[in-house]
Amino acid sequence: ALATLNKLSDELRFYLLVSDAKLEPLEAAPVGTTLFSTSAGEMAVLAHVSHDPKCARCWHHRPDVGSHKAHTLLCGRCIENIDGPGEVRAYF
Repeated sequence: ALATLNKLSDELRFYLLVSDAKLEPLEAAPVGTTLFSTSAGEMAVLAHVSHDPKCARCWHHRPDVGSHKAHTLLCGRCIENIDGPGEVRAYF
């Protein structure tokens, strides 16, 4: 399951409908994390609230919101889609 999800790279967050997502081996799960059994095997999910600012356009909490002088309320991805050629996505 980890290898399949790793193929999504940064786009995993869009699939999960979250601001950020990262994958690690099951062995790296913190003690006390809830484990789930799936058809692909066991996995653990650990979620927490982001402390990054929220983009006014996409509503994702991203660390670069507010760091762009021309668009102080937007994240870099949204600026790329508004002022640049647009993001390149492989899956979604």
